[in-house]
Amino acid sequence: AQPSSSYVPKPENSALISVWVPFDAKVIVNGYVTESKGSRRQFVSYGLQPGYSYKYEVKAQLIRDGKILEDVRTITLSAGQDTSVAFGFQSVPSQALASQW
Repeated sequence: AQPSSSYVPKPENSALISVWVPFDAKVIVNGYVTESKGSRRQFVSYGLQPGYSYKYEVKAQLIRDGKILEDVRTITLSAGQDTSVAFGFQSVPSQALASQW
């Protein structure tokens, strides 16, 4: 019987990157603008060789008050791994938030 969860098996020679961003953000992976939409985006990288590490540059861009906000993260993965990265883009810097309390 098939499992009842929404999990989709992936090949052993692949890796999964889950990216959490504001709904209207643009996501760029290794220089390629992605087409997916929503707050959670998932990308599978195929053809990875076991025992090797692969670097991915994940960039999120957002327009707020007419300004482009950008954040970049570098992720290192191997075949069979899954990872997540989150971009918050808080409108008020966290230090300013802390000083308000």
